[in-house]
Amino acid sequence: MTSAAAQIRVDFDTARQAGRATVSVLARMVDEADRERLLDAVPAELTEGQDLSAPVGRRDAIGFITEVAGLLHCPPEQGRMRAQAFLGAIAAQDRDVLDTLHLPDEVAELVQRPQPGGGLVGPDGHTAGLDEEELRTALQRLPDWTGDPRALTRTLVLPPDQLERVLLRLDRLKQELGRGPRISRTDEQTAEFVVRTTNAGAVTALDVDLAFRVDEAITQADAGMA
Repeated sequence: MTSAAAQIRVDFDTARQAGRATVSVLARMVDEADRERLLDAVPAELTEGQDLSAPVGRRDAIGFITEVAGLLHCPPEQGRMRAQAFLGAIAAQDRDVLDTLHLPDEVAELVQRPQPGGGLVGPDGHTAGLDEEELRTALQRLPDWTGDPRALTRTLVLPPDQLERVLLRLDRLKQELGRGPRISRTDEQTAEFVVRTTNAGAVTALDVDLAFRVDEAITQADAGMA
């Protein structure tokens, strides 16, 4: 779970919830013998209190991701990202755990770790834009941002020295993630940040995650952290 949390840059509890959802769906997608092997291999805290008897209706990648996202109450693209990170962490520590399971081919392919800095796609193999409801939910959690299905925007006004510190931290963030917000300066005290997934022409779960990272960078820089 620690490895998965580092991979997708979330806190431990978020990674634990992703692990519980992933194991739950995985266990309900395999036969009884495989289920027992899986449950013997993972920590008990990932299965405690979960009903693992109800089968998954659709035994393919779309069904897997839809189920995981439903348990996590998040968009499918974000569900895929978190499930892939957890599966990749399991495979990195003990590949045999997953190799012994008789998984549908499409689900087995999800064991490959997601590429850093974007490149994640929706469950149908294409980058997925947020729908109106998902966008509204995202903006409720991002009070400093405005937007529509095409882009998210935040305007920041700070004294010039503080603003430069923010921009420096965002430049480091872009180097770390491989992507960052589009930045425009209207004057020495004002910067506008825009996030969107260009190849989708829309706001995706990746952009929501990026907006959160931008907010963190602004808070840290404004607090005087180097």
